[in-house]
Amino acid sequence: MTVLAGAARERQPRQGVEIGGGRQQLENMPSREPKGASMVKVVYEVVEHDGGWAYKFNNVFSETFPSHEAAHAAAARAAAEQRVPGRTEVIQLEDGQGNWREETVRGSDRPSTEVVDKNKR
Repeated sequence: MTVLAGAARERQPRQGVEIGGGRQQLENMPSREPKGASMVKVVYEVVEHDGGWAYKFNNVFSETFPSHEAAHAAAARAAAEQRVPGRTEVIQLEDGQGNWREETVRGSDRPSTEVVDKNKR
């Protein structure tokens, strides 16, 4: 079981969540998401940051890159990685009210992604 803490992670991409090691496959378990739920869209924005360039999502910055091109390439890689399907898993998460709950997330339920770069050169 994967544990996510904080309301900000509730419906955000599962970037950085480690999955593996003896976990049970749950492909046939129903998702708790309502049928017809809209797909999440993840938008990475390339911006100047901390003396260099970075990309951000929901006001969280990546590491700082020395060039605009490097930050853009990193944002494009992150966007591509978010679209890769994974395994269906049961996760525990804390909602905005501090309540813990479990839900099943389908590995095929991946967000659409976009890189926004107003400074593209």
